[in-house]
Amino acid sequence: MYCTHFEAQIYETKILNPKIKTLQIYPEENDIGFPVLELYADKKLIVSFDELEFSKKTFFYKIIHCDKNWKQSSLSDMEFFSGFTSNQIEEVNLSQNTLTNYTNYQFELPQDNDYFKVSGNYAVIISEDSDWSSPYAIACFYVVEPNIGINTKTTAKTDKGFNTNYQQVEIEIDNSNYPIQNPFTDLSLCVLQNRRTDNAVKDIKPTFTTSNKQTYSNNKNLVFEGGNEYRFIDFADEYRYSGEIERIEVKSNYSNVFSTPAYPRNKTYLPSNYGNANGRYIINRKNYYNNNYDADYMQVHFILPNNLEFYNYNIYILGDMFDNKLNKNSKMELDRDLNIYHKTVLLKQGGYSFLYAFVPKNCSGQNTCIATMLPFEGSYWQTPNEYTVLVYHTPFGAKYDKLIGVKIFNNQ
Repeated sequence: MYCTHFEAQIYETKILNPKIKTLQIYPEENDIGFPVLELYADKKLIVSFDELEFSKKTFFYKIIHCDKNWKQSSLSDMEFFSGFTSNQIEEVNLSQNTLTNYTNYQFELPQDNDYFKVSGNYAVIISEDSDWSSPYAIACFYVVEPNIGINTKTTAKTDKGFNTNYQQVEIEIDNSNYPIQNPFTDLSLCVLQNRRTDNAVKDIKPTFTTSNKQTYSNNKNLVFEGGNEYRFIDFADEYRYSGEIERIEVKSNYSNVFSTPAYPRNKTYLPSNYGNANGRYIINRKNYYNNNYDADYMQVHFILPNNLEFYNYNIYILGDMFDNKLNKNSKMELDRDLNIYHKTVLLKQGGYSFLYAFVPKNCSGQNTCIATMLPFEGSYWQTPNEYTVLVYHTPFGAKYDKLIGVKIFNNQ
């Protein structure tokens, strides 16, 4: 992610400078929505982030078109975008009424009178003074040209059992009005569960195919752990908090939020009292005008009791607060003196949903390490989950991967 040449890297939503916090990209009027635009539709995405400095700086962004694997495509700027692909971020606000001083930056994609010319994967690079060799952050999004119909369902009947720990995703593509010459070579599907990156399924092929319909059924790659409903904390109000929060300590220069020591949920499925946000978070400060620059930052302490059964696992906090990445930022640490796993994170006020994810220590490499919920959270076929199906089409000789369909659905 630190490469000077864009084409040498794989793009992902990521903060690259430790002063940057709360990087978000979402559709206007839906701040927990999936970051996708329909080609030529009059809609926008909002990109927002904070820098933990109380001064307005000059930040720029640059739009990059990517292939289905998130590498820069071969298209020129003029081929994929009408307008300037690089712009200065104009909407800048200093924080107000907060113990932690910061500056909020926000911009829209695309700008007025600009538009995307082609579908596919996109990344926006954020940097100070247009120094693209040292970006501060990267945010990824999608532009779709909806040429097909996508029908989906989930079932608890899998090759791993019936009504057990797993969910099978079934997909049917209707391309009656969109000819596809060779679905096995020209089509590529990606399926996400709750926008997770560790268990994303990529480049699956149809089980049955006709000229007008492509079917993906009984595919072992589309069997997911059901997991459990996400845990939840809400500290939008310093004095009337909710969810799994034990207490909040308000001090003169900062506040501490202590989550309730986590309890195991791997015996029986019980619906959550707080709904199921599937890893999303919402920035909010009660009784204040603008959450972008009125919400404060707090030190949030996550606590998981140590158990000898966890010895063979690394434990992570899974959710949008860590861009659903299993890395050093989301990994919990073992405190042998207190006999707990803990993680302290500086978070902006609001409501956050998350799970404790377990990754076997003997897994071979980041790309093959899939988290399991079985040891602690439990995994159940009844659990409501959000699934996202992304359908790419790359005809023979094409210069880029078209995104011809996106379907977001809940299994409940």
